Amino acid sequence: MGEKAPVMTRPDSLSATEILNTAQTVILLRRIWLPRVVYEALPFVYLIAGLAAFLATLYVPEWYWIVPWYVLFACALVHAAIYLLLRRLRSRARHLT
Repeated sequence: MGEKAPVMTRPDSLSATEILNTAQTVILLRRIWLPRVVYEALPFVYLIAGLAAFLATLYVPEWYWIVPWYVLFACALVHAAIYLLLRRLRSRARHLT
């Protein structure tokens, strides 16, 4: 009853798994700088991909399990496109005034 819990200490060197996890985290959190042409076209790419995914659901001959996922993916892409376009328009309008 009088025993104390062992104190967890951090080892001096990281294991191979910890090094790999740290490297993956750094890669995922790194900022990506896109060329201006790609950056400006991104909302329209999202919009076209969303509309294409929605149209793909119309050509599925029967009701398969994938149809709701197509619709969800299409809605997410169209939503992202509208969000980016509105955000850019507001930002540009704010900078002009």
